[in-house]
Amino acid sequence: MSILSDTIEQTLAVGQANAFEIDGRWVSRAETNEHVAALRRALRTFSLPPGGRVGVIARNRLGPAAAMIAAMAEDLCVAPLNPFQSAASLASDVARLELSALIGEPVDLVPDILVADPACGIITSHPAASGVMRKPAFQGLRADLNTALLLPTSGTTGAPKRVPIRPDTWHATLTAGARPKSDGDVVIQYSPLAHIAGALTVSGMAVRGDAVVLLEKFSVEGWLDAVRRYRPKTASLPPTMMRMVMTAAPVPSDLASVEVVMSGQSPVDWELARAFEAKYGVIVCGNYGATEFCGPIAAGTAEHRREFGDRKWGSVGRLRRDLANARIVDPQTNLEMPPGEAGILEVQVFRIGPDWMRTSDLAALDSDDFLYIHGRADDAIMRGGFKILPETVADVLRSFPGVADVGVAGLPDERLGAVPVAAVEMTRGASIPTEAELIAFARARLLTYQAPVRALAVHALPRTPTLKIDRRALLALFD
Repeated sequence: MSILSDTIEQTLAVGQANAFEIDGRWVSRAETNEHVAALRRALRTFSLPPGGRVGVIARNRLGPAAAMIAAMAEDLCVAPLNPFQSAASLASDVARLELSALIGEPVDLVPDILVADPACGIITSHPAASGVMRKPAFQGLRADLNTALLLPTSGTTGAPKRVPIRPDTWHATLTAGARPKSDGDVVIQYSPLAHIAGALTVSGMAVRGDAVVLLEKFSVEGWLDAVRRYRPKTASLPPTMMRMVMTAAPVPSDLASVEVVMSGQSPVDWELARAFEAKYGVIVCGNYGATEFCGPIAAGTAEHRREFGDRKWGSVGRLRRDLANARIVDPQTNLEMPPGEAGILEVQVFRIGPDWMRTSDLAALDSDDFLYIHGRADDAIMRGGFKILPETVADVLRSFPGVADVGVAGLPDERLGAVPVAAVEMTRGASIPTEAELIAFARARLLTYQAPVRALAVHALPRTPTLKIDRRALLALFD
């Protein structure tokens, strides 16, 4: 038994506390544990080896959440699968992963999925219909020793890859700096369980005993309803969700309990953050992490704001030296840069191991250990030898009247290598600008080579399930 599975056993044994609120009803830890136990019994009938690879079609529902917990409690390897893709793409994932078992809600176990890998066992996860549908064939059984999860990256710039995470690493992430929660304090969860934020929240219930309001997906109405009812002091709103809340314009009293809003997962629109602070009387803090780091390694706090005021405005927070080391290196010479100068970010995450990992992020680290992210190096557009950061272009176009958000990417070009193109999402009721108007606006405020060669106004930017802008789909708009 690993430290992760042992802790899950102990936490679920405390039965009457709340575990998940789903569709307005609280499910206790005891009820959750009953469902987890049923799924554990089903998995045991498969006689899987330690680290046996178990796919979970990870809808934000009790069944898939219990399935993830059950597999971790059995020291198996969980491979969460994104339910918000087509049946054909999901079937392709199932076939590629060489699963020992697949667990899903009945609505997801359609014929295409059932035949995707005839060798893997099938278990239904719905509390009213859980049980074994098919036992696995044991030819070529895949096991990932000492791996608790195979988590997919976001896939915003390319095909998602899977990151293996050890049980001790996952446990260390969940218990790092954990503070006891007061009665009634809840976590509002809307990120897909297939991604690290969702997986961390489900695991937080199983390891720390968090009470989780589990929303099927983000909606302003659902999020506000939970905030009004439970009055949390801290809330999480990535930039896209923050913009959606601002557009809906709830009255400030709806957010009266909230003191700090954490905003991460994608680059923060700091102009939007400033407006959100002014309207709702909150402190907006950035944070920085990655699936490869197994969670955040830097974050802002209300204490930082009180100490430094606006002097650290625009940073994603202070590096947590108890969790990681970081350095900024010159991309050409690999020499470490002095404080405040930009380069490629490299990190050494203690819960992962002693090796330094090179990120794709252009960043700067100041003398007080505050981290500033300037964009992704692999997103940089090289136009005839000139480097363009997409966020530089996006920040300008966000100031165009009526623009809600902007996506910028590099379109391949035979002569120049790549050229910037932009799509702007307009607010409801705003007049739709022409392409010429958008390009002229950008040219008046950017260097000549930075201005986009194409600019489209769209009803909605293409996004991933976590509502990050999907740059591959964005480029497809210009085909």
